[in-house]
Amino acid sequence: LEQAVLHDEKSPYLWVRLGELRMKVGDLAGARDAANKALKRNKADLDALRLSALADALSGQKRRAQKTLRRALEVKPGDRESSQFLAELLLEKGKLKKAEQVIEVMMREDPGEIDGYVTLAQLFVQRGQVEDALRYVDKALERDERAADALNLKLDLLLARGEFGSAVPVVKALARERGDSPGMRQLMLTIELLAGDRAAADALASDWLTNDPSE
Repeated sequence: LEQAVLHDEKSPYLWVRLGELRMKVGDLAGARDAANKALKRNKADLDALRLSALADALSGQKRRAQKTLRRALEVKPGDRESSQFLAELLLEKGKLKKAEQVIEVMMREDPGEIDGYVTLAQLFVQRGQVEDALRYVDKALERDERAADALNLKLDLLLARGEFGSAVPVVKALARERGDSPGMRQLMLTIELLAGDRAAADALASDWLTNDPSE
């Protein structure tokens, strides 16, 4: 690839591919250099901007990475990859409102998707901020109540908080999306028992045994 770049130094695409290869082998400085050379040839190259930001972030230059990601979002407002990365960096600095604003813009640009809300919820989980995580999971489910990833994350959060009664309708919704399986049956049964509804648990077990004696 380096030889290909030498034969066509004006190609931003080749410089970015070279930078990605350097990144894979841990050459952050080389990756950043390749990204910058791509940007000299096309300052609006999204792949080059993302690569440059990643190299900076991994090198500890988080502020410079944020600046580069904002440049990427000027090129393409609401860009999914840049938005999620920028939101993560902002949360690391405790800039909750700014991170939320970045994701909200992304979601306005792509109103049919819920990934941004789920991503933000996962970032809050990593920081131990369960209330904020639940808030964004619920926003995701307002857009798509059948989203399995959001349902699964909400279930995990409710179980971690010991809110077993609230977890029952969530696990039932998840079962409808994931389909019947021994593992899902066991999970539903366990949550009904944890919620203190022995009658519901017995009814589930009886129904399964009736329809599948092998269980």
